[in-house]
Amino acid sequence: MAGTVAALRLAPVKGTAIQDVERATIAPGGLAGDRRFSVLDGRGGLLTARRAGPLLGVRSTLGDDGRTLSLAFPGGETISAPVTLGARASGEYFGHRRGRLVAGPFSAALQRHLGRPAQLLAHDDDSPGWDEAPVTLVARASITELARRAGRDAVDARRFRMSVEVDGPAAHEEDGWIGREVALGGAVLRVVATCERCVITTRDPHTGTVDFNALRVLAGYRGKDDVCMGVLCRVVRGGEVSVGDAVALR
Repeated sequence: MAGTVAALRLAPVKGTAIQDVERATIAPGGLAGDRRFSVLDGRGGLLTARRAGPLLGVRSTLGDDGRTLSLAFPGGETISAPVTLGARASGEYFGHRRGRLVAGPFSAALQRHLGRPAQLLAHDDDSPGWDEAPVTLVARASITELARRAGRDAVDARRFRMSVEVDGPAAHEEDGWIGREVALGGAVLRVVATCERCVITTRDPHTGTVDFNALRVLAGYRGKDDVCMGVLCRVVRGGEVSVGDAVALR
C-alpha cells in the first residue's frame, strides 16, 4: 500500500476554479464531469488561466444528470441553465477541441467577466478536454516540501490543479512511479511521465491574480530542467474512487 486518496479535484469548465469532491468516477477520459467544456477565444483558440487569469474566479458545477450547468462569478452572480447545444465549433489547445457551442446565457456572462470575446464549447465525446493526460496525481508531501522550500506554512494544492492527491508517499516519491500501475478505489492508472508546470501555478487558485512564484521555487531546489510537480497518468481501468480509499502500486 502506497497511501490513501487525500483529495479528488475537478473543474467542469476548463480553466475555472478547481473543486474538491468526495467521490468520482474515473473513466478512460479522466474524472467524470472534469473538463467537459472549454472557453473559446473567438479566434480559433481556447482561453485558459494562462491567458485569462480571471477564469479561476469562476466556479463551474455540473448537475448530477450532466444536463445542467451552473457558473458562479466572484461578484455574486450565478447562472444556471440546461446545457443546450448549438452550432459546431472548435478551438486549438494541445490539439483540437471539437464540439458544439452552448446556447443560452453562459457565453455572454463569461465575456462580461473576462472583458474579451468568449464562447462556451461543449466537447464532443471523442474530443477530451485534458491537456497531456486524462488524470494527474501528486503526493501531499510534495506540496508540503514546496511550501517548506518557499518558507511558507502551507501552499494551496489547488494551484496545481491535480486530479488526485495522495497522502502517504514521501515528497516527490510519485516521480519514481513512472511505468508502474497505481490502483485506487475501483480504478487503475498507469503513471507515464512527470508533470511539467506552467505559469498557472503562480496564480491564486481563487482569484487568478499572480501571488507566488512557484516555478522559481521548484527550479531552485529541483533544477531548471526539472520544474515538475506530480505525475501524468493514463487510465488502465475505470472505476469509482472516494477520498480515503487505499492507493497501491501494482
